[in-house]
Amino acid sequence: MMQPEPVSLEPVTAWPAVELDEWLVAAGPAIDAVEIRRYPEGLWMLDFEDGLVAQVQPDRARATLVLTAALGSAPPGSELEAYRLLLEMGAWWSVTGGLRMALDPGGDTVLQLDELPLAGLDADRLRDGLQAFLGRARAVRESLAQLAPPAGEPVADAAVSLAVHGLPGLDPQLRA
Repeated sequence: MMQPEPVSLEPVTAWPAVELDEWLVAAGPAIDAVEIRRYPEGLWMLDFEDGLVAQVQPDRARATLVLTAALGSAPPGSELEAYRLLLEMGAWWSVTGGLRMALDPGGDTVLQLDELPLAGLDADRLRDGLQAFLGRARAVRESLAQLAPPAGEPVADAAVSLAVHGLPGLDPQLRA
């Protein structure tokens, strides 16, 4: 049986760190980032005026950039329906382009994850990939928030919520 290669946990100091710094700063205005911070371990945090927080981190072992956005928590009383929606999204991989949803292991924050391949990545593809990713993050965050029922009303069905609110940015053609 073949053994997997060990994954390096060393900080990213070589490519793509230098280019990513430049490309993320250049993409900042197009993606409406109010702040972009780089951490020594090769992680970039992106903050947005609407409270969205995203991170970009290279995964050298898989030659990808992992994009993560924290979407907040499911509204109280709608957790079951929200988690059902998130699981259903996994089945819609052909619509979402492989987008993944998860819960933060340390709490109840909903996370959206996606990847951009490093092969062929340039400033334009990074910007376009981030725009699509962030558009989907905002749409999913809004759909989750709208699952909160008005006082005394039942929680909306997740499929109905998606149909009514749509999920702009789910077009797989927008994937970089």
